Amino acid sequence: MKIKHIVVGSTNPIKVAAVVEAIGNRLPKATITGIDAKSGVSEQPMTDVETKRGAKNRAKQALTQSQADIAISFEGGVFQTGAELWNTIWCCAIDKKGNIEFANGGRIKLPVSIGRHIIKGQEMGPVMDKLTKRKNIKHQEGMLGIITGNWVTRQTVYANLAQLALGRLLTIDWQ
Repeated sequence: MKIKHIVVGSTNPIKVAAVVEAIGNRLPKATITGIDAKSGVSEQPMTDVETKRGAKNRAKQALTQSQADIAISFEGGVFQTGAELWNTIWCCAIDKKGNIEFANGGRIKLPVSIGRHIIKGQEMGPVMDKLTKRKNIKHQEGMLGIITGNWVTRQTVYANLAQLALGRLLTIDWQ
């Protein structure tokens, strides 16, 4: 399949930039755009299953709303294991034929100072804005950048997940 257009199931500039970074020069003729796509899950997904479903829902909706060859989406969430709260990110890539691939990562134990707010029902973005006294962290380095001192940013993790999902989707030899 010749890839001319890839749509990202979000208008968040970090998510779109992550896909641009992931593509690099692999698909030089492909245009990449973002589109507002709903996850159909909670604002703050609280399980791995819900988070994965949100990524899939966004990708399917983005593909349906566009004329793209491929849709790719991300959903961030958390999951609890014992007393620990962990971050998780799911990426979903789907093509016009209905082929679908997933990648998962960004799994890191959340600091208690963040986790206690999430457990009370708050969403990660506003929590990080409040704790850092900044605005719109999720459109910047994200929680991952903050808690790792920018060793890892939201964009770098999302780009890696996009490479994994797209690599699987586009490598037909291993289907």
